Amino acid sequence: FADDAETILHWRENPTGQHVELGIAETNLVGLLGELGATWSRWGQPLLPIGIMYDPFVNRALEPWQFGIYAGGQSLLVGTPSGVTLAPEGGAHQSITTPSLGLEQPGCTTWEPAFAQDAEWCVLAALSLLGRPDGGSAYLRLSTRPVDQSLAAVPADPAARERRRRQAVAGAYGLRRAEGTPDVTLAAMGAMVPEALAAADRLASLGVAADVVCVTSPGLLFRATQARRGLDDAPQWVLDQAFPV
Repeated sequence: FADDAETILHWRENPTGQHVELGIAETNLVGLLGELGATWSRWGQPLLPIGIMYDPFVNRALEPWQFGIYAGGQSLLVGTPSGVTLAPEGGAHQSITTPSLGLEQPGCTTWEPAFAQDAEWCVLAALSLLGRPDGGSAYLRLSTRPVDQSLAAVPADPAARERRRRQAVAGAYGLRRAEGTPDVTLAAMGAMVPEALAAADRLASLGVAADVVCVTSPGLLFRATQARRGLDDAPQWVLDQAFPV
């Protein structure tokens, strides 16, 4: 606050905007997200609520988060750091159960991008779902582990770049293709993608050709698989492009 000389960011009163002090309380945060995310249906004024918390602490706010989604509150919840890819936060801040929470929550799409460009595309896709009758909430798991962004090999050609974007938003894309028919396909998600690429290099040195698929949303892939069985109306094309026969 303004009287704290050691604070880098100083709040100033302003005739526009509002600052809400929630304290260190995850339930308060998701409760506010649910209320802000319901303005589109209550007053015809859609907002784009985005909340960020330590990923393992999503469990502390699970019920109010679920109830907010059930009540029509559409928001974007971001959890970091994801998984057990130990970062400076330490072991107490690593999450292992939250992927299941995102997958099992109705009305919510989960993404776990590996690269910054994928994260941008997924965030924009999540925001496009907010404030509309046919929309929904989204949950992103991000990592604080440094990842070499050159591994993303984002195509420079506009058409190929757009194809990569569509695949990333839809759930998965082929990150590396072996010459000819692959002997094995390695699928990885989030901060574990560098390990999959290293494993593919090791396999190649042993004479085993490996494709590497970067998964961004296992939930969307599951829906595509269910649609192939006639149990969902989700698009199926991402399966053919990410996992060609």
